[in-house]
Amino acid sequence: MELCLGTVQFGMDYGIRGGKKPLKADIYKILDYARESRITMLDTASGYGDAQSVLGKYMINNPGSFEIISKLSRDLFTNLTSPRDYLEAAFQDTETTLKQLWIPYLKGILFHNPKHLNDKNAVAALKELKKSGYTEGIGVSVYEPEEAAHALELGMDFVQLPVNLFDHRFDEIVQQCDSSVKILARSVYLQGLLLMDITEVHNKFPSAEAIIEKFNQLCEGYGYSRRDIALAYLKKKSRINSIILGVDNMEQLQENITAYQGTVPEEIIEKIAEQFENVNENIVSPIKWR
Repeated sequence: MELCLGTVQFGMDYGIRGGKKPLKADIYKILDYARESRITMLDTASGYGDAQSVLGKYMINNPGSFEIISKLSRDLFTNLTSPRDYLEAAFQDTETTLKQLWIPYLKGILFHNPKHLNDKNAVAALKELKKSGYTEGIGVSVYEPEEAAHALELGMDFVQLPVNLFDHRFDEIVQQCDSSVKILARSVYLQGLLLMDITEVHNKFPSAEAIIEKFNQLCEGYGYSRRDIALAYLKKKSRINSIILGVDNMEQLQENITAYQGTVPEEIIEKIAEQFENVNENIVSPIKWR
């Protein structure tokens, strides 16, 4: 298992906590520190504002410093009908990404829109990207367990999915999938909700206030931070290959690395986790927050 630096915040404001896009100079310091801390992978997407162009300016001066996973545009195949049109769209979108990032090929290219799994022409185009050498692997970013199951049926190399202390919808699929599939865990802090100040939760997400207060009290009672417990819970899941963590500033990155490198007794993790086995889906699924 390894840490992967998420980059959505490098291109746009993001998260329920109202995180702000860092200055470019600060982003490059974050990338330097990530490298020094032996983080070797970045997760990005064409839909993350100008994140890929910002990363590209760093990669020009630091070639080979990171392996990068990106995602095709969400609406890439809208109104297309012929297999050739699909191929041309996929190739053009990926070539644009490679030019922005200033790299020769990707570690992985994923569907950003899981609905594309149901489109045979889209799947064929994605597979052709791998055959043509644009990427080492292909995959999808999913929101529902059924989408993850479908991705595995189609032979995807990567499945990116939300996993955290509150969200157990994917637990069974993660444990059962073949070891050749790389599982990328995102939404580790539930877009920041798990770490929010209780007053913030009250103002921005009042229906989650009671459960976040309970989580906070349990963590404090055992002498650990919420960040410590959230990451320790994921580290127990041996089938996860990478934990994607996005940051707004250097302090967050340092806190994440420290928490990841720390240890929490397994019995404490289990005692806390068992309190959150059946959290309401309106809380665990950010799609339903809107």
